[in-house]
Amino acid sequence: MIDMPTLEGDRAVDALLRQITWSRFVGDDGVAVPYRDDPASAAVVIELRQAGERLNASGGLDALDEAILRITEMNSAYSDQRSNLLEALWSSVGRDEEV
Repeated sequence: MIDMPTLEGDRAVDALLRQITWSRFVGDDGVAVPYRDDPASAAVVIELRQAGERLNASGGLDALDEAILRITEMNSAYSDQRSNLLEALWSSVGRDEEV
């Protein structure tokens, strides 16, 4: 069963993702890159990264993977882009090493 903080966190991430105008951003390889040269989207990306760090702190890497699946399904129009962005942003969360 999903607890209330998880649902609230998912909704917060979904709200951030909805702020990105996905159709405006297409990279050189044809892949959507929502934060390229866009300060507003860059700020959203920072908040998304912080949300991933909070998820990891409360539930570890499994919580991140599960959240990506749940959040991706919240907006099917851009599910691939959402999944790719969250995986890219959260891929190093919990895996950072001191240098």
